[in-house]
Amino acid sequence: MKDVLVNSYGCGGIYSTAKDLITFSKSLSNTKYISQSVYNKMKANEKNIGWIGANIGYRAYFNKFCDNDFTVIILSNYHLTPINEIVSKFKAIYHGEKYELPKATNRKAITLDESIMKKYEGVYALEMDTKMKFEFKMEDGKFYFIQLLNNDKSELHAESENKFFYDFDSEDTIVFDQDEKGNYSMIISAQGMQLKGTKVE
Repeated sequence: MKDVLVNSYGCGGIYSTAKDLITFSKSLSNTKYISQSVYNKMKANEKNIGWIGANIGYRAYFNKFCDNDFTVIILSNYHLTPINEIVSKFKAIYHGEKYELPKATNRKAITLDESIMKKYEGVYALEMDTKMKFEFKMEDGKFYFIQLLNNDKSELHAESENKFFYDFDSEDTIVFDQDEKGNYSMIISAQGMQLKGTKVE
């Protein structure tokens, strides 16, 4: 059966398949494209070679553990796939360690006083790219998370006084913090990544 690709392009129009990625992994081991000395340095410094990426509707993960030539490739057509949890299970299985099967995520929301959520209102810019901004605001008694780039709006639910989520079936989380000077920041943990932002407005 031939690979079928339908609107699954990454940045720059790049796309790949599981077959491509395992071929790439094997080529690193047999030093087809890099020298043995370079590969040895990569093994000594990093222990693994990896990449993770996602967009709405799909997600990809590649990790080659150089010390035992073990490669994990996950391609998913669901962008909220819990990649980190799946990979940890694969590693445990491979090493003959104990593991537990993943359990369904069913988060519980608590009720907070509006005054607590109002403290977090404002516009936050990501440290890695200050053009990426998110707004948090109260509206009709609900707390919202707005991606200003595309005006995508999601209701947030409180899990504690500073921890929020927008999907009851996902581990994605937004945590707010206040430093000793009173400045607010937040960390978005989503799709296996952690993005930190500071309040700018």
